[in-house]
Amino acid sequence: MDVFLRDAQEILDTALAGDAAAAEWAVVVDRQGGIRLLNPVGWSLPALAAEFGARSVFCVRRRAGGVRVEGWSGLRSCVLEQETLPRYGVWYSPQRFPWLNPPRPSADHATL
Repeated sequence: MDVFLRDAQEILDTALAGDAAAAEWAVVVDRQGGIRLLNPVGWSLPALAAEFGARSVFCVRRRAGGVRVEGWSGLRSCVLEQETLPRYGVWYSPQRFPWLNPPRPSADHATL
């Protein structure tokens, strides 16, 4: 996997693992590998790249039920999305599956 897609995947993984208060932020990766986190409001990804001389730029959006990462690097772009599991207010009721553990015959009903 190339650097651009690997960076996008790592940013998505980090956003999924975190519990950030901000719903949207930009990650600007410069040509030397330095990283800046910015508020992307009012910016397009190409404009951020031009302003900061970035190698690539990613916009992370957290929403109820998922995280979306949009990436831009020159002529390339990508979108990665992943749904998240709800953390609160979920009612879980495990079901029993009798065919997974069928009852065993008792000793008085043994067959030969």
